[in-house]
Amino acid sequence: MVRSTLFRFYIGILSRKSEIFYDMFELASLQPPDSEKTVDGLPVVRLHDSAEDFAHLLSALLDYEYAAKSSRLISTVSRPTLNPRSLFLQRYIRYPRFAALLRLSMKYELGGVRKILIHRAQKHYPVGMSDYERTMKEHGTAAAAAFTISPHPNEVLKLFWECEVKQCLPVAFYEATVRGVNSLTSSKLNTSLPPQILTSAIKALAAFNSKRMDHVRATLDTVRTCSECKRANLLSIEHSMLPARSDLSLSPLRDPDPKPDVARILCEGCTGEVTGDDRAFRCAFWDELPGMFGLPTWRELSKFVILK
Repeated sequence: MVRSTLFRFYIGILSRKSEIFYDMFELASLQPPDSEKTVDGLPVVRLHDSAEDFAHLLSALLDYEYAAKSSRLISTVSRPTLNPRSLFLQRYIRYPRFAALLRLSMKYELGGVRKILIHRAQKHYPVGMSDYERTMKEHGTAAAAAFTISPHPNEVLKLFWECEVKQCLPVAFYEATVRGVNSLTSSKLNTSLPPQILTSAIKALAAFNSKRMDHVRATLDTVRTCSECKRANLLSIEHSMLPARSDLSLSPLRDPDPKPDVARILCEGCTGEVTGDDRAFRCAFWDELPGMFGLPTWRELSKFVILK
């Protein structure tokens, strides 16, 4: 019984997949057949999850039709069109469905479903910079690449934090942080961040701005040493290296390709040097990214094993 909705299915399948379900069914089976905790003489396990979320979980576990009926005919939950294979094959998945499955698979220690979902997440929230740059170039953000409708980055960050999806946390932190303070401190439903996460993100935002501005200043110093470019409008160069939208902060990994303005303003030699320096800056920034949020190094994160 999930709140007011009664699900009937073969308990042996869930008992084999989850020790938690096994223990709950064992306790329920001890009830007398005429007990109030039985329906038609069958034991009932009561859960306090969302009935719709639980229907998604069953659909991911059981590849056959099942019915979900309310014991008082208050509501009916239709069977979602999802099965284990579709978790692999679908290019996109709706975020609410993904979040529900990830939370419940962790709660009930359903390792098979959890592993599939985390592998999906790691594809779009990678540990490699070249993979993430490709995601940005094709989709703009990791969330846009992973889900049919992009959720607020705070939602994804909070989900990965709560569900211990460790390898994906640096990119989730990054995408939430680069939107700026107003986005990080949003109090809207599902977007407010816990104090620990918010503190880490705010500190990292300051580091983003500092590192990006240091890189801009270093580039300008390089240009000043060139006799051909020393008369260039340095302010124009600075503007060409910074994002046009202030709400994106000074996003160090945005725009991996040099902007055309730089090539128009600088000589060929300086353009090549600035481009090379910018690539080196992004690589160094990527290496330091997990540490800015108080997370383990990329090497340590890549060894993360999905235990449950």
